Amino acid sequence: MSENYDNNEIDKEKKRPTFLIVLCVLSYIYIGFSFAGTLLNFTSGPATDAELTEVKVELTKLVSQSESQGLGGMAGYIEQSIEMTSEVNENFYTAAFLNLIIVVVGFFAVMKMWRGAKLGFHSYIVYCLLSTGGIYFYISAANIPTPLIIWNLIISGVFILLYGLNLKWMK
Repeated sequence: MSENYDNNEIDKEKKRPTFLIVLCVLSYIYIGFSFAGTLLNFTSGPATDAELTEVKVELTKLVSQSESQGLGGMAGYIEQSIEMTSEVNENFYTAAFLNLIIVVVGFFAVMKMWRGAKLGFHSYIVYCLLSTGGIYFYISAANIPTPLIIWNLIISGVFILLYGLNLKWMK
């Protein structure tokens, strides 16, 4: 009985699309770096007032440079980033814990797709939505730069589409 199971597992493994393997490996690498970054954040803790002030000063210099060069849109983006940085620091542990949950959902999703389960694809969609919209749980919408959300939605959409091309292999 176990021999038959092993043979079926080997056959399924041979049929796994190469493109799916590439996508899963890329996702595993990204999720691994995200997990490491989240753990590093937990160990380092929130920024001190001095560190936060230093970041704000540097970003404010960038705002001045952008305005002097006639890049008002970029200056607005940087000003939002300053406010976002402050809010992230205020809600540090909420953000870190939520990011950890999101990374775990992403790992689960990719692992399921690697094994050929459609549940992984649907979980990956949830992961993408959480990774893009999760920031709204701890930062006010006015302080989140729109280009950041648009960029995340584009990247997520591309990966969802690419994983969707492998749905016929998944059961």
